[in-house]
Amino acid sequence: MGNFALTPVEDPQAQIRRVSSDSRRIQAQEEVTPWGIEAVNVRSLWTIEPKLQRVKICVVDTGYDVFHPDLPFFNVDGWNRESECDGTRFKNEKWFNDTDGDVSHGTHVAGIIGAIGNNGCEFYARLSIPRSSLKHRTIPIVAFALLTFKSISPRLKLNIVGVVGINPNSTRISFHIAKIKQRRNIRFSDVLDAAEECKNAGAYVISMAVSCKEDKSGQGKRCFSPKDEARFKKLYDEGVLIVGGAGNTANSTEEYPAAYKYIMSVSAVDENLLWYNQSTRNNQVEISAPGVNIYSTFAGGTYGTLNGTSQATAHVVGVAALLISHFPECTKNQIRNAMLATTNEPNITDQLRNRSGWDERYGWGIVNAGRAYELLNTKGCECAGGVENGVPSLSDLAFGGKDQKVISPCTPKPTSKPTFKPSRKPTSSKPSQKPTTSKPSRKPTTSWPTRKPTTRKPTK
Repeated sequence: MGNFALTPVEDPQAQIRRVSSDSRRIQAQEEVTPWGIEAVNVRSLWTIEPKLQRVKICVVDTGYDVFHPDLPFFNVDGWNRESECDGTRFKNEKWFNDTDGDVSHGTHVAGIIGAIGNNGCEFYARLSIPRSSLKHRTIPIVAFALLTFKSISPRLKLNIVGVVGINPNSTRISFHIAKIKQRRNIRFSDVLDAAEECKNAGAYVISMAVSCKEDKSGQGKRCFSPKDEARFKKLYDEGVLIVGGAGNTANSTEEYPAAYKYIMSVSAVDENLLWYNQSTRNNQVEISAPGVNIYSTFAGGTYGTLNGTSQATAHVVGVAALLISHFPECTKNQIRNAMLATTNEPNITDQLRNRSGWDERYGWGIVNAGRAYELLNTKGCECAGGVENGVPSLSDLAFGGKDQKVISPCTPKPTSKPTFKPSRKPTSSKPSQKPTTSKPSRKPTTSWPTRKPTTRKPTK
């Protein structure tokens, strides 16, 4: 990641960057379960029927490859919010396709969240329509309809390829894509506009894998803005959970927007469940997730690996969406706290880890979907995520980082089953066959009367 123009965030020219790096592209031959799926313990939830279908997830990023064979085609909408460097918005249209294979950032993030499992139709690779000509929304719809007829494309084949996402069932989620820019530099105002657009589109959770490095020396760029913080606070009060990458600076600099307390800040771990040494560490890091050598979808119908807190962010977003689908009665603040209360500990070989709870590298630990589900299922929203009655607004319960976790105890919900099995044995000992008192004595209990007088003879 390179250095950026030293401009204040209030300036419309203020820029931020994506938080991932080190891409490698390959062509998939069979379906792969990325290591992050097992690391976050999500597989057991796939067979449980959710209470809420079509949880909308918003991805604020570089777009989404609508023709990728491993990504949902239907139930995807969005907007293109790309802007020129001078602040002129040159695209403001409902076309958000990620066609730049050199970037693929948004498509990669979306694949981690929701790449389809056990899908068989590899239709994009069989299309004869050049991708460069796909500029109108009607083309992908018509193309997909044509593919339903086998005679149209005899080369169309069914096979199981690609990857599996945190939410592999495409009927249970929907995507809203807020495309902000293909290349490295992104205007902060575009990100904020995109986040508000996500809320208006009905998103429950937002993936915001972008960052602005704060320079506190007084000579560089200032990323923190009270106005921006107020806008994120409003979104939190309106019930939107925003998850952001902590950054890839390998130092303790605060990076925004993840450093705002209304956003879950995520750091990355590798396959050994050790902290990724390029991940940013600071007091706002709340949770960690897989973010190294992450295999997912790339633009152009291909696949590849990326490293960074963007990928870690996508794992947390996917888990949050899954939990929301099972517990729609919980607030997003309670979902957030439940994830923090049920994390896995990193690899025990890390001697720097604070085993008693939070530290600036891992936050409260590594996200664990299965444990969060069990906590919410057995204890309910308030016991798992905090009591919120009487609180003026949800933002009053947002503290961020090391201050976010709910520590107060709570009793579990009453169970409909008896807490113990009835015993077949009497609760007291068997009656004794022997008398409880000694046998009566055959001897008198008092001495025999004396034959001698008890008094002396009278005197003369």
